[in-house]
Amino acid sequence: MTTKPSTVSLVPPFNPHLSGHIGIEQEFFLIRDDIPSPESGAFLGAIYEQAWKEFEGQCDWYYLAHAHGAEKMVAAWTYEFSACQVEVRTQPHDTLRKISWDLRDCETQGKRAAQAIGVDLARLEVAPVNMSMTHARDDRYERLSKIIPPEVRLAAFRVAGTHFHLGMSCLEEAVEMHDALCALLPKLIAMSDHSDGDRLRLYHQVVAWAMPEAHVPTVGTSPIYGSTQGWLNYLQTTNVTELRSCWDLVRITPHGTVELRALGIGKHIEEILSWVESVHTLLGRKIG
Repeated sequence: MTTKPSTVSLVPPFNPHLSGHIGIEQEFFLIRDDIPSPESGAFLGAIYEQAWKEFEGQCDWYYLAHAHGAEKMVAAWTYEFSACQVEVRTQPHDTLRKISWDLRDCETQGKRAAQAIGVDLARLEVAPVNMSMTHARDDRYERLSKIIPPEVRLAAFRVAGTHFHLGMSCLEEAVEMHDALCALLPKLIAMSDHSDGDRLRLYHQVVAWAMPEAHVPTVGTSPIYGSTQGWLNYLQTTNVTELRSCWDLVRITPHGTVELRALGIGKHIEEILSWVESVHTLLGRKIG
């Protein structure tokens, strides 16, 4: 007989040096002929080729000095559940200038890879209902596709967003930050929503499927823990056995961050940077 892991074992490692840093995830749709196209595999292949092409045939110190940068570029991009989407992740940063540089580098890389395979990299918050139901070639997504009802899978496929990861020094700080962000969700959603609420209503179908009925929050909300024990109790009562299987709009992650998942798609990088400033202002924090 198998036993569920203790919720205490789910407490992630925290890095005090990254407290005050923020990393940003952006989700993009791949568009061909005006419709989402399931080409994430080809896109990520183009990212890989682009990253290493510059160093091909070079075996001197210049190659060694720059190879790590190519590896970071490849690692920044990854699959999403829908094969019509890709995700890019910045490094954690503590100033707006560094975040801006990283976001612009990511955008340049993505546009070049998209151009190489003949698709557009689109900042789209909600995709059409008739989009492809092809999932990414990944073991986890293969398992999910077999257990998620088709209508819930379509809802998950149709939405994209911008996620902020805030570095935390310890669990107590993480729970405090989590609860503060939950209280701010109405303002954060109003600030970033470009879909008239459609994105969150669709995503809520995923949350409602994943969570025990008694613990499904209302659309646009996320449960407040109140304490570290409150967080541990929540994981137990909602049957969370790994932190990435918590689908809430705000969550504590295996990376030792608090992830804000409620933001929509920024129309451009400047808008995302304005969200970073607004989040810090609302929290009473400063960013360089």
